[in-house]
Amino acid sequence: MIRSGTDGALALGLMHVLIREGLVDPDYIRRATLGFEALRDHVRAYPPARVAEITGLSAETIVGLARRYGGTKAAYIRVGIGLSRHENGGMTCRAIACLPALTGAYAHPAGGALLGSSGAFGAGDTVLERRDLLLAPAPGRST
Repeated sequence: MIRSGTDGALALGLMHVLIREGLVDPDYIRRATLGFEALRDHVRAYPPARVAEITGLSAETIVGLARRYGGTKAAYIRVGIGLSRHENGGMTCRAIACLPALTGAYAHPAGGALLGSSGAFGAGDTVLERRDLLLAPAPGRST
């Protein structure tokens, strides 16, 4: 597990590897994104060794994850709302959302990223609810 609150650094490190190793989709980047050059320049400051110190993961793990992610065209990232509640959480979500833009995963019907998707893919509140408890009278009370 990575250190709490370091997800943004991990995303920047993954982008560093994706760009360095050519695991990006240049056609998608050209067609559907803005600011690639500035992002490329920014992530140069986040090589795997530096990101390893920040996140607690090994540099090898970071490189391996980037290679697996970059090699999967239908990669999908589901981001919960917890990230946005950390300091700099909005920027963390933004950094994570850049990953599928770099690889072109947004162009694949099963790829991309979705933030706060609590009701997506059949994982709604019914899994958490106990309707039998909600409808039953409290112990010691009559209806």
